[in-house]
Amino acid sequence: MVCLAGALGAAAVVGTLLLTASAAGASLTGACRASGTLVSAGTPTRTYDPKTVDSATIPRTGDVHWQGSTGVAGPRVATGEVGVELPPPIGKVELGEWGKDGRKVSRSGDSGVYHYDLPSLIAGVKVPLTGEHHEPGINCAGTVVLQVKGRSPLVWVSLALTLVTVLNVALVMRARPRYLG
Repeated sequence: MVCLAGALGAAAVVGTLLLTASAAGASLTGACRASGTLVSAGTPTRTYDPKTVDSATIPRTGDVHWQGSTGVAGPRVATGEVGVELPPPIGKVELGEWGKDGRKVSRSGDSGVYHYDLPSLIAGVKVPLTGEHHEPGINCAGTVVLQVKGRSPLVWVSLALTLVTVLNVALVMRARPRYLG
């Protein structure tokens, strides 16, 4: 019984560490340039560039005016995608992709507006936003760590489960063996 309680306690600690581990800082490799300007009510407008900003704290909803470029013009085959890596069990969510249909691109860059509305469950959690672009002679990849403002309601659930685990371990340690006979 003590072994079971110890195993459950260790599993709770390891699970907490895995779920709360933060990702590495931002980066952008290759010849590409990319940035996003966050526009949200009640929040000052701010532009994020993965070459100069490691992380960003963002509101739960808003608009991102994004732009990306390679500096190369002319028709060519190019593929890429942008996604957010949410905590398990959700995993990676693709926000956008290009070139997977086989059509060629001809511009050296692109821009647009992306509206997002994130669930309150990931508030306070650090999630990496990743992007990549591939074409002949150019391979780029970038990452920026995002943290959604606020506190997730799962914090209270986690604290309650931790308290129950600690109480169970204390009761198991306190229990006296009873001998029959």
